[in-house]
Amino acid sequence: MIQGKASQVFINGDSVLKVFDKAQSKGYRGSGKQSYQREKECLKRLEGNKHFPQIIKCDDNKLTIEMTYCGQIFPYDGKARPELLEHVWQISEALDNANIKLYGGTLQKNNLLLHNGIIKLVDFEYALPEGSDLEIEDDFINHIRRHWDSSVFENRLKILLINGTLMTKKNRTKYPEELRKANNMVKNEWNNYQKSNVGNSAKWRIDNLDLRQYAGKDKTLIDLGANHGEFSVELADNFQHITALEPFVQAPELPENVTWVTKGFKDYVTESTDTYDVVFSFAMTIQVRDNDKLDENAIANGHYHMTKDGGIMIYETQKLEGRPLNQSHVDKMLIAFREKYGQEIKSGNARQSGKRLYYIFKK
Repeated sequence: MIQGKASQVFINGDSVLKVFDKAQSKGYRGSGKQSYQREKECLKRLEGNKHFPQIIKCDDNKLTIEMTYCGQIFPYDGKARPELLEHVWQISEALDNANIKLYGGTLQKNNLLLHNGIIKLVDFEYALPEGSDLEIEDDFINHIRRHWDSSVFENRLKILLINGTLMTKKNRTKYPEELRKANNMVKNEWNNYQKSNVGNSAKWRIDNLDLRQYAGKDKTLIDLGANHGEFSVELADNFQHITALEPFVQAPELPENVTWVTKGFKDYVTESTDTYDVVFSFAMTIQVRDNDKLDENAIANGHYHMTKDGGIMIYETQKLEGRPLNQSHVDKMLIAFREKYGQEIKSGNARQSGKRLYYIFKK
C-alpha cells in the first residue's frame, strides 16, 4: 500500500486500486471527492495512450479507481536514456490534446514510472482538466494555471533522460547549464520525431495553410530551420529556386533547384545579402534565440532583410497553450515583426497541438 495526500494505492498484480479519502480536505486540493473526480476526468481524456494508466472501472460512491499497473518508480540512477526522449514529446502532446494542466511540481519521483521500456506518468488528483463540467473552485483553477508551463515540464523531463537525475529545488541553479546540454543532445531525436509525426508534416501544413498560393515559377523561397527538407521536396516544382537553411540535420536527397545551407540563422544573415520572394519561419525563432543568443528584435530584423520588397514572410509560432514562456517570446516576436513589416495581412490557427498560430507579413 502507498499512502498519498488524498488517497491510498494498492497494487495487485496487473492492476492498481486507488482509494480516495472521503473525509480528506486539504488546501487547494479540496476534498477527496474532488480529487477523485479530477483524476477520473483526466484518465478518461487520456484513454488509449500508452504513457498513462488506463481505467478498468470506477466507483463514484466508494471513490475508487481501478486502473492498469504502470510499473516501478523511474530509476533515478544517473544513467542517460536518450532512447526514451521521444516519450517526452508524446507525453507533452497528449496533455496538450487532452487540455490537462499539472501542478508545477507534479514531475516528482513517485509520479514518473517505467514499465517495459515505456515512461508512464501517473497521479492526476492534483491536475486541472480544463473545460470540464466538474465543480472546481476558482482558487484551485488559478493555482494550477499559475504554476503550469508545458515547456518547463518538457525541459525537466529531457534533463532527466539525459542526466538520469531529476532537477529539484536543491540543484535548480544548474538548470540553464543542464538544459543547454540536454537540448544539444536531443536535436536528432526531435528531428526524427518531427519527421514521423503526421500532424507536424510539411505536406499537412502546405495544404492546411494553403501555402502554394504564394509560390510561383519565377519566385524564390528560403525555409529557415528546414529540418529534413520536407518543405523543399514538396514545393520544389512550385518555385524557381529554394534555399533550405538547416544547421543540424544532414542534407537529404534534394531536387536540383534546392540548395542546402548548413548554417545557423545568425551566421547566415551576417554573411549573406540574398533576398527571397517567400520566407518560411516555422516554429524556429525560440531555437534561434537560445542557440544564437539573439533577441527578438535581431531575429525579426534578420527575417526582414532577407525578404524582397513585396515579398511574403510566413511565421508559425511555437506551442502556446499552457506555455507562458513561449507566449512571452511570441508576443515579443510579433511586436518586432510588426515594427518591421507593418500589420500582418493574414493570421489564423496553425497546428492543433499546443494551439499554434500563424501570421503572414508582406514587405
